Amino acid sequence: MGKSLLDALKGVFFEDDSQVIWRLAVRINALEDYVIENKGMDLDKFDELIDFISTRDHVVYIELKRVESLLLTVGQKF
Repeated sequence: MGKSLLDALKGVFFEDDSQVIWRLAVRINALEDYVIENKGMDLDKFDELIDFISTRDHVVYIELKRVESLLLTVGQKF
């Protein structure tokens, strides 16, 4: 996640971005093959996310939680 997004979330989800200990930003070209794999996300929420992604040109997905394990992975399809 970029610094500008962290700054925008400051005061909304956390007091200071120094509380964020792990962040990941991925840029996917939706015109190429890619895969989104559910790693434990609630199925209704996952389906809603897939529907949302399929109808938008640009999507920012932010998952905020105490990190125990990743719920979603996104990457290039090989």
